[in-house]
Amino acid sequence: MVRRLDRALRAGRVSHAYLFLGPAGSGKTTAARLLAQACNCASLPAPGAPGHPGLAPCGSCIACRQIAAGTYPDVIEVLPGSGTGQNVSVLQARELRTQAALRPRQGRRRLFIFPTAELLSDVAANALLKTLEEPPDFATLVLAAPGPAVVLPTIRSRCQIVRFGVAAPAALAGALQERFHLPLAEAERLARYSGGRPGAAITWAQAPEEMERRRRALDLFAEALAARGETMADLAPGDTGVAALRLAEQARVPMESGAPNAPGEGDEEENPPAAPTGGRFQRGTIAAVLSAGLAYLRDLVLLRAGAPESLIQHTDRLPELSDLAHRLEPGYPLWAAEQVREAQRLLERNVTPALVLERLFLNLLLARGPWEV
Repeated sequence: MVRRLDRALRAGRVSHAYLFLGPAGSGKTTAARLLAQACNCASLPAPGAPGHPGLAPCGSCIACRQIAAGTYPDVIEVLPGSGTGQNVSVLQARELRTQAALRPRQGRRRLFIFPTAELLSDVAANALLKTLEEPPDFATLVLAAPGPAVVLPTIRSRCQIVRFGVAAPAALAGALQERFHLPLAEAERLARYSGGRPGAAITWAQAPEEMERRRRALDLFAEALAARGETMADLAPGDTGVAALRLAEQARVPMESGAPNAPGEGDEEENPPAAPTGGRFQRGTIAAVLSAGLAYLRDLVLLRAGAPESLIQHTDRLPELSDLAHRLEPGYPLWAAEQVREAQRLLERNVTPALVLERLFLNLLLARGPWEV
């Protein structure tokens, strides 16, 4: 990925459109911002000029700092702006078409970044086609998505595709330790928790409060699963139902200050944009909780299957996980993971967040699984 963008910058052949494909947290949006900085960095020559270092902007000039802060006039990030906040609207696409025709106001190149291109409605995607077919020579569109299937073929065919993957945890831990001067144990924990996704690990390294929110979310799922084990030991169903509703309420507001990023659910990369407000704030909070719970249950599934500890993300919770893996019914962890996935799907469909969480925790504590039928 880096080599390809490096070559394009050194040769002065930056494409008019890129499609960055890879899992959430793999660094797609971070790379898009680095590309914007490398094109407009005041400390570097223009792309294609002798001495351009490629995807290595200075990071400290006014242009680099403004791009990182989201205030540079020639770099525009297009976030979902429909009435529900779930789609990039056709009005946004048409406005972009107008903006893309304007020459840069301050820098060398205008860049339009779509961190969640999978949320382009079909009508909005089609409205972008004219810009992709007849692009001005001073503008670049960067669309980021988890996979090719979620982007219209007409869009894919007009973009250069750049694929992003996950890094080996050891290599990622070393890079985090070097860049952020972290203790090795903390760098290794971030690398494991992120599943090798650089964007997620960088976000957590820069904002320790995000890791604290994740810890709180993991605690909620650990408590829920422990309560499930107690239910199997004939704890009164009424008491268990009250516990489920209490956990749902705690999950809705896991921490009072700020909204958590949700690697896997939104823009989880380095230097995230300002936190959303209102309904979007709450959905972002809950999406982060669900993402943490799914990762926790993944570890339980692996432990039940006899997987080696090297595959476990939350090795700092291994005694707790091992205890739950032996106390819960054999088929429960995989079934519970599917309940969390269903909660994620309901949240995406705009179901009331409180109802999503209440349904989830009541199911986790009380529902009978298919192995009991």
